[in-house]
Amino acid sequence: MFRALNFRSATTIFRRSPGFAAVAILILALGIGANTAIFSLVDTVLIRPLRYKDPDRLAMFWQSVPARHLARIPVSRADFADLQQQKRSFEGVAAMFIDKEEFGLTGAGDPEQVRGMPVTANLFPLLGVQPFLGRDFLPSEEKPGQDNKVILSYGLWQRRFGGDRSVIGRVIVLDRTPRTVVGVMPRGFSFPPPIRLGVGDIPAGKELWVPCIIDRTNREYHPLAVIGRLKPGVAVKEANTEAITFAAALSKAYPQTNGGIGASVSPLDDLVVSSVRPALLVLFGAVGCVLLIACVNVANLLLTRSAGRRKELAVRAALGANRADLIKQMLLENFALAIPGGALGALLALWAIDLLRTLPNVNLPRIDELSASLSMFIFAAVLALITGLAAGLVPALNATRIDINDSLKNSSRTLAGSRQTMLRSALVVCQISLALLLLSGAGLLIRSFQQLLSVDPGFRTDNVLAMELRLPDSRYDTDQKLNAFGNAVLDRIRALPGVQSVGLVNSLPIVGFQGASLISIEGQPVRKTMGEGILVGQRVATPGYLATLKTPLLAGRYFNDHDIEGAPKVAIVNEALVNRYFHGANPLGKRIRIEDRDWQTIVGVTASMHHEGLGADAEPELFTPFAQNPWSVMSLVIRTSGNPENLASAVRGAVWAVDKEQPISRMVTMDRILEDSLAGRRLNLALLGSFAAVALLLALIGIYGVVSYTVVQRTSEIAVRMALGAQKSSVWKLILAQASALSAIAIAIGLGASLVLTRWMSSLLFRVEPIDPLTLGTVAALVFATALLASSLPAQRATRIDPMQALRD
Repeated sequence: MFRALNFRSATTIFRRSPGFAAVAILILALGIGANTAIFSLVDTVLIRPLRYKDPDRLAMFWQSVPARHLARIPVSRADFADLQQQKRSFEGVAAMFIDKEEFGLTGAGDPEQVRGMPVTANLFPLLGVQPFLGRDFLPSEEKPGQDNKVILSYGLWQRRFGGDRSVIGRVIVLDRTPRTVVGVMPRGFSFPPPIRLGVGDIPAGKELWVPCIIDRTNREYHPLAVIGRLKPGVAVKEANTEAITFAAALSKAYPQTNGGIGASVSPLDDLVVSSVRPALLVLFGAVGCVLLIACVNVANLLLTRSAGRRKELAVRAALGANRADLIKQMLLENFALAIPGGALGALLALWAIDLLRTLPNVNLPRIDELSASLSMFIFAAVLALITGLAAGLVPALNATRIDINDSLKNSSRTLAGSRQTMLRSALVVCQISLALLLLSGAGLLIRSFQQLLSVDPGFRTDNVLAMELRLPDSRYDTDQKLNAFGNAVLDRIRALPGVQSVGLVNSLPIVGFQGASLISIEGQPVRKTMGEGILVGQRVATPGYLATLKTPLLAGRYFNDHDIEGAPKVAIVNEALVNRYFHGANPLGKRIRIEDRDWQTIVGVTASMHHEGLGADAEPELFTPFAQNPWSVMSLVIRTSGNPENLASAVRGAVWAVDKEQPISRMVTMDRILEDSLAGRRLNLALLGSFAAVALLLALIGIYGVVSYTVVQRTSEIAVRMALGAQKSSVWKLILAQASALSAIAIAIGLGASLVLTRWMSSLLFRVEPIDPLTLGTVAALVFATALLASSLPAQRATRIDPMQALRD
């Protein structure tokens, strides 16, 4: 045990060297705070269990189309019904109808589009979560005519119904259909988590749930995400083997619908975090490098301070203190710095966590769960102790290697100074190498981001306002009603001042790949199964849509007002579809059809839009006229002459003038949609870039300190040189030569480390190789130039030495 007297003696550093103590504490706080904040993020997203009962036993069952490289697609309803009967690895399986994402909530207040999902009655019991109020769905409520029930999320209950407990039994109107509230889920419950599919995403979290009706005869339509709870002792690998056997049996029994379709099982927690795990681990490694650089920087400061304490330590040794006592005392002084550094770092981490939670479109799973926790404070405390030991051990060992007689003589100063200079130089080489490694990573992300921004999205986003509408089937149950609504809304919006053009489509670009269908091309073999067929994105658009987005027309024409119901069926295809399926032939005039519908004549070819984001390849798409095949899910795009946001209120009024109960969701500019799609990459770049900048700053402080210390140690030598006639320029070159040598060694080591470690960033890059000569060369030149800049001030100070005064001293 350390004696209290020793620790009180250690704290005198704040009185004797307040400036030194403040700088050291701030450096340590910066490193500890950054590491603690990123640890909290990693703990929340990657480590902390999902908020369900025994989440490690929850797994998702998927179907797949290996021939199309689709590893995960939704399950058909009939296949799910078979799985319920034949499962062996699962205690139970439940389903979510993912093609229905929102419901129009009407009644008191403005119409509102609410995120919701139909689910089977056993979902919540399978998750091990009970409603906060009311009850679960009953199995009988999965039948037509008895499915008019709804369970609310805690947030929607508070926001829309004021937390009124009498809401149970109340009838609310969803999509113009009355439903009875039977339950409210507990605070913090969120389902589903964000899950990536092969043909789109399942958005995270819902505000309400309704019963899902299972059609046990339909194997062609795949709308279900299936979750199961594994039996105790059953591994995912075993369940996956069973899924493969199950899919093979269905393929043999139903070759027309299930031919070429496989199946797999994936752990739920892995699906939630798999897309962000590489980025978080890279950021955690980067912030660890920042902490290491901070420790090295503090070690350099301690070496400088210990140089002036050699006589003090020698006196202590002469009075009977052994080396262990001296090391213990110096480490106690380091802990006296590390403890307040850790406390300040924890405060910085709290601020950083609040900042991350409030940033828009962070695009990280479970970010809403990010908060201060006991594990965070324990991590900060342990890190403070480790950094105190790491930063102080080398200086303590070096400072206590003393010979009492020599240390009490001034003649020993040169030997001690030489040894300290070598040690400080080695530490600075370490700092610069780590800083270069982080800068290389940040440079690769910058290059990748530049490449991403250079991608042509296939349309123009400027001055375009977009919004989504989902018309309820209970009111718009015929093509005539859908067309009438669409035409009326377009006419009203087209008449608004400042509107240049307007169009409707079933799925906006960038936000995700929605609506895929099997097609046949005249003159090519008919392939009807999903495993063998031609699967393309199906877009339903009005004549003004492509023109409003200014999508280039490569051949033929856009849709026009003559492409209406009863007119010859026409279609427009994109360049990706032509390149993949027409093999250089002119597609104009050729016929194409969706599944078993009427043949449509291709009248135009457009540039390919990116629906999965700029980082994903543009997929084949087929456009059909809205009037010939109207959808109840539609998105408006409006090109304006000025700021599109200024028309938001007028556009909303135009829609409600046609149908005052129609909810509107996601009214936003296309510029914002494009920006939001890049939010995850932008966050990675901002965090890693910030860590790299801090690392470079600390490294520059380190090299400045080493060169300054060297100038002090070599004052007599420089004075002699100048007295013998050396020019100031030669003194300048002498000092900069040392800094250049240190920088060159550090850059060589840092480049070697970058060549090895940046390979871990491959999944974060776009059209840039981890070993990018341009990036590494630029970073090396930047580090070398800034190192020379940091050395120039001490070098300038060396040229101002007065030889006579220095030799006299």
